[in-house]
Amino acid sequence: MFTLPKESQPYWYPVVIELNDNEGKKKKFEFDAQFERLDDDERSDFLYRPEGDDRPLPNDAQICERVFKGWRKVNDEEGAQLEVNDSNRQALLKVEGIKKAIAKSWLKSIGIEGRAKN
Repeated sequence: MFTLPKESQPYWYPVVIELNDNEGKKKKFEFDAQFERLDDDERSDFLYRPEGDDRPLPNDAQICERVFKGWRKVNDEEGAQLEVNDSNRQALLKVEGIKKAIAKSWLKSIGIEGRAKN
């Protein structure tokens, strides 16, 4: 049974990113991203442009800014869970390829794959 929520709740979805480990070998890493749940109108306004509208579609950084709200299963160098705050968010988003991985994950979570742009 589906229950209509009173307000939109964020949700968790896995993000997979392939990075070089300390030995220079490619390794897959996974964490959970918390995404803002957009309603149909908000999602359409954000992702699509009517014919003749020359505004660019959102890029990976804009997608992260709009819908990426938090994370879990991300640790600091000492192995402690990385606290969700603005400073850590900025540091996480500077990791090479992370914005693309987050954007791809969000698009996949809403049923749009292969749409992420740089």
